Amino acid sequence: MKRILCMILTIALVCSAVAFASEPTQNQLDDLKRYGIIEGDPDGALRLEDGIKRSEAVKIICTMLCHKPQEYAVSSFPDIAPGHWATPWIDAAHALGLVEGDDKGLFRPNDPVTNEEFIKMLVISLGYEPIADARGGFPAGYVAAAARCGITDGFQLAVNAPAKRGDIAVMTARALDVPIMVQTGFGAQVEYRVLDGKNGYDYRTLRHELDPDSKKEAPLSKENTTVSSGVPLFNGDKYQGRLVEITNFTGIGNGVYEFNDKKLGGDITFKVNKDTYVYISDNTIPLSIAKDGYFAQIWYENSDKAVIDVLKIEIMEYPPSGAR
Repeated sequence: MKRILCMILTIALVCSAVAFASEPTQNQLDDLKRYGIIEGDPDGALRLEDGIKRSEAVKIICTMLCHKPQEYAVSSFPDIAPGHWATPWIDAAHALGLVEGDDKGLFRPNDPVTNEEFIKMLVISLGYEPIADARGGFPAGYVAAAARCGITDGFQLAVNAPAKRGDIAVMTARALDVPIMVQTGFGAQVEYRVLDGKNGYDYRTLRHELDPDSKKEAPLSKENTTVSSGVPLFNGDKYQGRLVEITNFTGIGNGVYEFNDKKLGGDITFKVNKDTYVYISDNTIPLSIAKDGYFAQIWYENSDKAVIDVLKIEIMEYPPSGAR
């Protein structure tokens, strides 16, 4: 449900070729140079139309992550010659889970990095790998996650084509101000949160890691803001969210279901129809899998009606701690 929007966006991003690389703004270039992420040739030329090697790409990512590689690292890839300048960076990227070998275990340091490969490294760096994997993994899931973060806004990137330096500069600069995603629940209660300054969580970006004194704050939120996946966030005073224990779950025809909250009893009925966003662990699902006794987080407009239309419901795989 609604996933078609994500699919359309993914197709638009990866199925169209572009003739020229994006032109980074002066502010973006200043940021990249100030943090030592991307620098020009000795003569200052940026060669925005040129491609970039895989070895050069991992150095960009590791520098963005403030990772200091071990000076005497030994590569785990057989095609990295002893003394290769990028060995510490490649070893660091491999240890961080940013890169892996091909089906022969080779890294191919002099091959050009593709659009999808660089996007994957950016998405992992920001912590959005769970979202990318939930949307199909590499490559489409990572392209979709990058679009969700705004990294590829306005881009038309050719499929499996060498990434151009101009595009890499723009995507990397944008990534600096994307709120990072972290794991906040473990074991049976695995959870991930975006540190966007909302719901009691800090606002943290890669820029803050590079520059702890950065004063850049979270952008002002708008009520009912919509992310690129098409799912509204249902912020603001007009919306309400609550944890429910589903009871009296009933299909009433035409894809419409009704249920009560065990705690509230039969005084209030919640209705889910074809326009409701239905999820479990970030995956779109049919609500028909729900059963009495399942716990769920629901969102709806504040109402004093006896029957309330649910806007979004997320089924929990496990009962929450302290469940009533």
